[in-house]
Amino acid sequence: MEDLHFMERLGRVSLRHTELALELYRDPELVRFVLGRVDAPEAPRIALSLDHPQEGPFVIVTRDGRFVTCLGQGMLVGDIPVVTRARLDRLGEQHLELRTQRAFIESALDDGAVKKLIGALYGRAHRLPSETMATLTMLAPLMIDTLERRLFSTTELVRGFLATSERYIKRATRLSARDCELLEAFWIDLWTISHLVVLVHSLDSPMLESRCDVHERAAGTAGGVFAALLGPLGVPFWPLQLRCFWAAGRMGKRALKGCKEAIAMCATLEPEGAGFALAMASIAFKHPKLRAEISKALRVATPAPGEAQAFVWRNLCATLVDQYDDPDKSDRLARATCYMAAAELQRLPPPEFEEALGQYDSPQGRERVFLGRSYCANVFTDVFSLGKERLLRTVRMLPFYVRSPGEDLYWSEHTVTKVEATWKPDMSLSVIEACQRTNGLIYAERPRAARAEATPERNSPCTCGSGKKYKRCCGA
Repeated sequence: MEDLHFMERLGRVSLRHTELALELYRDPELVRFVLGRVDAPEAPRIALSLDHPQEGPFVIVTRDGRFVTCLGQGMLVGDIPVVTRARLDRLGEQHLELRTQRAFIESALDDGAVKKLIGALYGRAHRLPSETMATLTMLAPLMIDTLERRLFSTTELVRGFLATSERYIKRATRLSARDCELLEAFWIDLWTISHLVVLVHSLDSPMLESRCDVHERAAGTAGGVFAALLGPLGVPFWPLQLRCFWAAGRMGKRALKGCKEAIAMCATLEPEGAGFALAMASIAFKHPKLRAEISKALRVATPAPGEAQAFVWRNLCATLVDQYDDPDKSDRLARATCYMAAAELQRLPPPEFEEALGQYDSPQGRERVFLGRSYCANVFTDVFSLGKERLLRTVRMLPFYVRSPGEDLYWSEHTVTKVEATWKPDMSLSVIEACQRTNGLIYAERPRAARAEATPERNSPCTCGSGKKYKRCCGA
């Protein structure tokens, strides 16, 4: 009945707009895609503008995609939320790209192959190769809602585990089979979050902007967007931290707003305060136009009481941002650093830095650079536990990582064999110990206010067990 009414009201709009309205009518999948990105859950109807955002004309549809009517130019929509023509066109382009990707993936993969990829994402932990991540990146736009939900739920699982994990340290030498099972699940969850952070932020810029819009409206602030998408940043585990820095670079100005709010709230808390400072530096490396704004926001003239560590990190990051004025030079330094890291991995004599600078031009040198790049991106520690030399090496490579594709943060298929194959309890325990070193357990539950016990009546027996009346004992 609604469809018939809609057809009858098409006469209210011009021929040009009629054609667009019919295109939408014949493409219910596109309409559902558009409606799924409108943040108005309480509105039963949505107006799709065919031209002017206020003057119309408009197509009115229900939340489930049924067409109700057309409103001619100049007719008012009242309090119905409006999807502007510009946004409608932008979402249409995104949907067309997703259709193209889906067709390609369906032609290249069968259901069994997709299940195998998803299984690798949630199960291979530190041994997930870059080739698998590259394929998953192509699949990410098709299952972005599922990936985001899994990211948030797994992050909460890790937080809950860390809040009660002190007992594993106390009995590290006599862990039960059940303890080992839980510690291994924790390790897999850590890596699952790391992979999901990359996949969720590997979307193209328009789609990533659209997702940020949804989260910003849901959270109410830009800081909420950053907290929602990069909540795991405070876990002191370098592979996860690096992927959060990479994601911050992808988000750009959106993440910068959140970083500024977050760094003000946790200026004295390590590693989160320092982590947000590094995230801001990562944004500057990816978006040079924001360098001056970020440097100014990071600079602290004098540390406040209790903020010495945050002061050092913020000013270090500001210095890095100020010095980053030549991306090509930065890449050369990073490649030389990768080359030297590969020598460490292969237990070879460390080359001189000047020697390492010229090695990228040879095939063998490039292979060692790629090996070192993967090694430095997947060290099983947290950035704040590295020695001074390795810490400076890691920070020097940050611009290189931030501007690389997400899959470049992983071992390649033929080098993943160099990674420790078998999980060991010490891998998980080292992360828990890192949490304890940084102001106790980062995600420990906040201490609750002590509940005041009810005071006994004066003539009641005293609660201390003496047998006397309360007024003649503890209440005297």
